[in-house]
Amino acid sequence: MKLSDSDLAGGDSLFRGLLESAPDAMVIVDKAGTIVLINSQLREEPELSAVPLIAVTASAMTGDRDKVIAAGFDGYISKPITPETFVAEVESYVQRKQGHGDNPRR
Repeated sequence: MKLSDSDLAGGDSLFRGLLESAPDAMVIVDKAGTIVLINSQLREEPELSAVPLIAVTASAMTGDRDKVIAAGFDGYISKPITPETFVAEVESYVQRKQGHGDNPRR
């Protein structure tokens, strides 16, 4: 699903679209520190609570990964991403959430 800027600005249409699409995973790109806020809103939706959330963020200082995982995300990928491995990284978090791998919150 491709979200427009107006979808992102209007949370209602964003969440309605997510509920209708039943995603396997959601990759959330940090934009101006909104990543934790978005996560808390998504986790409040029962239909989305089991969907793996992967944070893609420029926050790559020591401890930032731990903060993202503590905020309830299932995965953490720092920017800049490596295009050759990005899909495999996302897939690994999805498999872990589904119980087919190591615990991503280690």
